[in-house]
Amino acid sequence: HLISGRVLRTTIDPTEVGNVARFINHACRPNLVQHLVRVGSLVPRVALFACREIASGEELTMYYGDYHVAAASSEPPPSRTSGGPCGGPAVGMTAGMTRCLCGEVCCRGFLPFDSDATIDDEDHA
Repeated sequence: HLISGRVLRTTIDPTEVGNVARFINHACRPNLVQHLVRVGSLVPRVALFACREIASGEELTMYYGDYHVAAASSEPPPSRTSGGPCGGPAVGMTAGMTRCLCGEVCCRGFLPFDSDATIDDEDHA
């Protein structure tokens, strides 16, 4: 939150540039949770913490959706487009979504979709 009362939304996209965290995959039941840390700047850094026991050799995973919802939960975070199995997207709402391959029993079938992350051109007029 900014002093003005507005919320500064942060999107992490390591498609072209990033550190070793760019190789951490999504899971509907992750073993890591991410927290934004700001030190001397409005531009945050991402800190990763274990949110459950991690077995030796287990792949490190994080939830690609809203980390506030996923934090320290053993249950999958609720989907904004819930209606399908395990709170996944309802039938007909999956156009343009990427299939999830995490293999968890509670897998929603698709990566989290956040329609609020898109910016319409009219917002910039």
